[in-house]
Amino acid sequence: MKPTVFFDLGNVLVDVDKKKALQIFASELQVEMQSLLDFPESDLEKDYETGHIDTEEYIQRLHDYFNLENRLTHDSLREIWKKPFTINNHSIVILKKVKEQAPTFLLSNTNPLHIEAIEEKYPDLLGIFDDLIFSFTAGASKPDQHIYNFALQKAEVEPEQALFIDDLEENIAAAQKLGIRAHQFTNSQSMKEFLISNKINV
Repeated sequence: MKPTVFFDLGNVLVDVDKKKALQIFASELQVEMQSLLDFPESDLEKDYETGHIDTEEYIQRLHDYFNLENRLTHDSLREIWKKPFTINNHSIVILKKVKEQAPTFLLSNTNPLHIEAIEEKYPDLLGIFDDLIFSFTAGASKPDQHIYNFALQKAEVEPEQALFIDDLEENIAAAQKLGIRAHQFTNSQSMKEFLISNKINV
């Protein structure tokens, strides 16, 4: 029996140019780039990523956070987020080969605006998976063990039946604590070797 494979999205299947994203937001918000450096770790971002607030409240709180005058809209934010995302074609080739052999799930810390941007820019990507597990639907983000248990339950597999690929060491360590075979992504070749070693022919 082939293992079930869980893939992270950012910097595994889609590269995220974080510096470019900060530059774009600094320009759009008309604020200094320095003021944005800590924003990805803010309570506002965490609340949105884990589904504790919806997009409408997120945008309103963005205006309050940066003292804006309602310049950002749902549509404008989605357009902004299309720009720093670039698909990793080598990883996608491997993903499609995995899909032919094993149950395949996406397991991503993300938010609704990011997913809307991905769906518009790469409309065929998310449809490759058997199912999609997002932090904002799970109510928790990696490396919180709740999201891994949520994913295993949704896929109806035990930890030892699962493979997990992610770019962040802390996310890999959390998965391994549960007994999931996990691989820290650095490049497509090493991911390929990990899958082959676990009986996925890619």
